[in-house]
Amino acid sequence: MQRKSINSARYVIMKFGGVRAMARAIGRSPSAVCSWQKSGRIPSNLQAHIIDVAHDHGIHLTPRHLIYGG
Repeated sequence: MQRKSINSARYVIMKFGGVRAMARAIGRSPSAVCSWQKSGRIPSNLQAHIIDVAHDHGIHLTPRHLIYGG
């Protein structure tokens, strides 16, 4: 059976608990986060902030997760 891949943005959003939860945590609109989920990419200028916020919320997230997903 083949493993279904998940893009890195979708993985990070899932770790936060969904689009709205991540948007609330990082101070962005749900529509912005949803667009990242669709494109599979999180803007590079926000990645360090997202890692910091994740750690503040007790979410284990590394730069590798932002590149490769889970």
